[in-house]
Amino acid sequence: MNDLYILLETAQRYLSIRDGDETTMRPSIDLPDAFSCGYLISLHKTRTYSPALSLEGVDLVEHLKGDINDLPVKIKKYCHSYLFAADVDYNDTYNKPTVPKLRNAFICGYCAALHKIGKYDPVLALTGHLQITHIMSELLLFQKKIKDAMRAQARILVNTYGVKNKDAYRTILLGGYVDKDGKLFDTDGHRINDDGVPCDEYGNPINAGDDATPQPEADDIPTCEPFPSDILV
Repeated sequence: MNDLYILLETAQRYLSIRDGDETTMRPSIDLPDAFSCGYLISLHKTRTYSPALSLEGVDLVEHLKGDINDLPVKIKKYCHSYLFAADVDYNDTYNKPTVPKLRNAFICGYCAALHKIGKYDPVLALTGHLQITHIMSELLLFQKKIKDAMRAQARILVNTYGVKNKDAYRTILLGGYVDKDGKLFDTDGHRINDDGVPCDEYGNPINAGDDATPQPEADDIPTCEPFPSDILV
């Protein structure tokens, strides 16, 4: 679920790209990536299964190229302008698209998934900033539901197994787990003792600098790296 949370943060960064920034350029490969992000978020939000959910990178892009084949011609043509961007032999003028096109590619992917699964959403009848605002508000609401669900799951695990570790709640939020005996482990499979210290299989604390897994102090849920600051609002 942390991966979905990170995907949502990436989506919000695409939507936060400001208008009028026609001087900042990006590699053409970024357009299909933005399209893919929008497509995946739309599938997650509508709770729709697709093989695309288990793919990434080039494999994901190639799968989506097939997915859009049965869309109406006008919509498919619009998707092609983003999804096939890296395959087209652009001249020097179009080889590097302007940054606002990343936001447009994301929105196109978001709406394309809705068309693909036949799901109605008011966003399909909106344009411009009304469309952007609607999607952003939907993503923020979806993000809140995910965060609440993650916290509820962590509380249930801690209470069900009676884990006494003071860091149990945070460790589970960060991707850790509890085994059938109620023992707490971090994301790397290291046992966490009652003092919140990662241990080896014999219960010995792992020395910092060797194989240690530091416990984050700032946030309950990890975040992804931001885009370059010059393309954010």
